[in-house]
This record gives sequence, C-alpha cells and structure tokens, in this order.
Amino acid sequence: MRRIRMLVPLGAVVVCSLALSSCDDEEGSAKDGRPGASASAGDHDDFLARTVDRGAGRRQVLAFEVTAGDRSTTTYDITVDVAIDDHPSVAVPLTVVQTTEVLDVGDLLSTVRTKIESVEVDQGRTTPEVARSLESQFSPAEGAVITRRLTPSGEPLDMDYPSERPAMMEGLRALNSIPGLPMQTEQLFFPAEAVGVGAKWRVVFSKESSARPADTVVTYRLEELDGDDFRISYRMTGDYPPDVYGSFDGSGDIRGSFASFAPTSLVGDSKGEDKEEVDGSSVHVTSQAHFEVTTTSR
Repeated sequence: MRRIRMLVPLGAVVVCSLALSSCDDEEGSAKDGRPGASASAGDHDDFLARTVDRGAGRRQVLAFEVTAGDRSTTTYDITVDVAIDDHPSVAVPLTVVQTTEVLDVGDLLSTVRTKIESVEVDQGRTTPEVARSLESQFSPAEGAVITRRLTPSGEPLDMDYPSERPAMMEGLRALNSIPGLPMQTEQLFFPAEAVGVGAKWRVVFSKESSARPADTVVTYRLEELDGDDFRISYRMTGDYPPDVYGSFDGSGDIRGSFASFAPTSLVGDSKGEDKEEVDGSSVHVTSQAHFEVTTTSR
C-alpha cells in the first residue's frame, strides 16, 4: 500500500502566507520532520473499523454498491480562523471542488479516481494580500489526481498520489494541514459486523500512513438508516507529533447513500492548538474551522 504523509501544520502555512518568516527552504520552513513522498501503512494497525457498539433493532452489514462509470462533483466550503501568538486572527476562506469517477467495480475492490478541479480563496472574506499569499500555498493542488482501491465497506486498501510532482504535493500538504479537514471522503468506511441504528465504530489513522497532519481517531455513530440512505455523526481527535506539540478535535454530521462513496452532504466543525518551530522561533497557533460539503451526481 502506498500512502502519503502530509505533515505541514496550518500555522506554518499561514506564517508563510503572511511573510512573518522566510519560507523558501527547500524542505519547508516548519520543522515537521516529514519523510519523503510516500510511506507504507503496513506497519501500523490502523485503517480498521473496530465496532464499539452494534446498535439496536434490525442489524445489517453496511456496504457500498456503486456502479462503474458513476461520476460526482463534491464542493467543500471551508472557513478557518487562525491566530498566531499575539497577531490578529487571519481568515482562511477556501472553496475546493473535486470530481470523482468510479472506474471499475469488482466483488472485492472498486477503483475510484478523484481529481481536485479547483481551489479558490474568497477574497471578499480576507484581505487581498492574504488571499494572494494563500492561493500561492493552496492552488498548486489543482489538477491533482488520487486513485483509490476500496472495499465494499469503503476501506481504502491502496491509494496513489502524484508524488512525481513536488509542487502539487506541497499544495496537497497545505490543504491537509487544516485540522479536522474532512476532504478525504475515503475516511468514511463501515465495520465488518452487522450493525443497527445507534451503532458506533472507531477508526485510527496514523500520520505515517495517511494524508493527515497528526495521528487521528475518528468515532462514527449510525444515527439513521432508511433503505440506501444513511446519516452518520462523527467525532475526531488528533495529537500532533512531539516536535509540534498540540492537538485538535472536531465533530460533524454526514448524510450519504450506499450508491456513492462520496457523502451527499457533510457539516462539521473543528478546533486546534499547537506550537510550531518556524525559522528558529516557537509560535503558538490556535484555529477554528467550519466545513460544509455537498455532492451532486452527474
């Protein structure tokens, strides 16, 4: 399994955007200790949905039933307010649009291709200078194609990133520096056991084997189940590595259908706090984020 470790804390991105430090270092200004372009998840006991509570009433095995050729467009409206030390908070208002196509479907695996079509900073909700600087950090992610091979439960067994394009990877790292960002729709997958309404399951995503800035634990709860449609709430917590020091937590509500790996809608919030080493100086970063996600089929 090939995965990408994306460990660039959001504060470092904003510090660079505000020109509070020089960010022309080849490896990035934050001392994040990230490895090269890919890492294996084989040594980590993560990406497994562990059932905490099987729920009540009629139970069933939850599984996606997608069709080859299905296409969808997902829009992420993201607002993050970031405060660094005693500086006034900075708004990071982003709209990310990605398209997803199911390439093929098998009994055990489906191949899905996702492309980031656009990344835009809303200049009306921040200053033009900050908007231009943020666009330079995030916009290189445009055009990135991620291919995933998923089980019927939605578990990602393999993912391919554009690791041969360093600038594009830096854009993806910047996007994934947002605490609690629910951009990777592959994070929603189901337990192997039959479950009913009220069921809870937990998934661990280690930073070494996922595109996340910190070790993350997500707990899901099945709130509603109506035919192919479902509503699931989630709560996530994450701890940054020792050289960054900090944590984040988030929660939200997902509506979806077994006919699509992408959620029909998602509304979520997160907050985080960390300390980062930037150009030899320690900075204290706090952030609050709000996410609204919608998907349309085409």
